[in-house]
Amino acid sequence: MKSRYSAYVVADAKYIINTTHPDNPEFQDDKKSWQKSIENFSRENSFLGLEILSFKEEENYAFVTFKAFFADGELYEKSRFVKNGALWLYLNGEIKVS
Repeated sequence: MKSRYSAYVVADAKYIINTTHPDNPEFQDDKKSWQKSIENFSRENSFLGLEILSFKEEENYAFVTFKAFFADGELYEKSRFVKNGALWLYLNGEIKVS
């Protein structure tokens, strides 16, 4: 989770794409368009910090609850990751924005 947050901060869209599971609802086959969308999101937001609230790892899944702080609000998410070989991929999450 920390690495994906950092990738958003520096607009490393390729890392976000490479660590997103194909079953994620935001997964796109059009990688150029998806990359541009991620880069735009990163440029349009002021990232102020990340707080990991909980972490639980099971055999092939990990669950991370966190808060991300932005200049104009907070994002609270319960994320689910799935292990694919040695790589953890972001599968989905429950998001609340305030």
